[in-house]
Amino acid sequence: MNIQKTIKHINSYIQSKGYIFEKGTAENLYLSLKTKPLLMLYGPEGCGKHSLIRLFCESIGITAQNKRFKTVSPYNNHIHPYRHMGFINPDNTFYSGEILEFIMTAAEDRDNSYVLYISDLNTEDPDKYLHEIVKSMDTVRTDENGVLASEPIFSADLFKSDTEKELFGNIRIPDNLYIVCSICRDEKWHTLSSNLKDRTNIIEIKANNLNELPQCTNSCDPISDITNEFLKREYYDISHIENSNYTQICVNILSEINKPLKYVGKELFSDFFAIYLNFLSSIWWKLLLFFS
Repeated sequence: MNIQKTIKHINSYIQSKGYIFEKGTAENLYLSLKTKPLLMLYGPEGCGKHSLIRLFCESIGITAQNKRFKTVSPYNNHIHPYRHMGFINPDNTFYSGEILEFIMTAAEDRDNSYVLYISDLNTEDPDKYLHEIVKSMDTVRTDENGVLASEPIFSADLFKSDTEKELFGNIRIPDNLYIVCSICRDEKWHTLSSNLKDRTNIIEIKANNLNELPQCTNSCDPISDITNEFLKREYYDISHIENSNYTQICVNILSEINKPLKYVGKELFSDFFAIYLNFLSSIWWKLLLFFS
């Protein structure tokens, strides 16, 4: 798979639909999803956050029509905004929510990518809304077979019957699920906590320049044969990264960044490392190697 050509196609597809975003936005989206499966799009209302991620996904064959792209909103459920994962009725029966159903669908089709878009996440408490998801994502590790796996989302003690334990007790966050949330600038809504910021990538989407028109006016078809390898995260821990010519360059760059900070821990260092390594190995690594 040629990453450069795919990113170029994504940009062309977005412009063919009449949208234009800041230069480098598609590349930023790709690297953000490649390094962390949880992404926040931050910007004013109407700047195109939903359109951006929808068109990005459409260009690589992830659509609502094939049930691999789903949009949910806490704002649509005022009575029970936190029942998106599931809830237990007074009769002690567990009912799965729409997000949990989407996670289960993605887990059954590991070859393809699935994107969950949570619109206006900060209309409710983001930490509370994403609690089960973030908690499970924090436990993602490579097992003895080299397969990425997380701890189950729910404890088995939550379920009363053996049938429920079998259906829901072993559900994990699959490595083909990507969660993108939009955050609006509004003082009356919630803000992201530092704890959540540490566990997500954040991209600021700026308002469009109305004087600039899309350069691509020809029709552009989506790529239909892209598998999850395009977005799948490759580096979860520094210990699993093979040494190479540009691995040491990443270490040197990050060490220089950390000199004035002096507080970057192992988890944050691993995230930085993954971004740089994907950048070097996938897009412009030859250019960066030359200047290094």
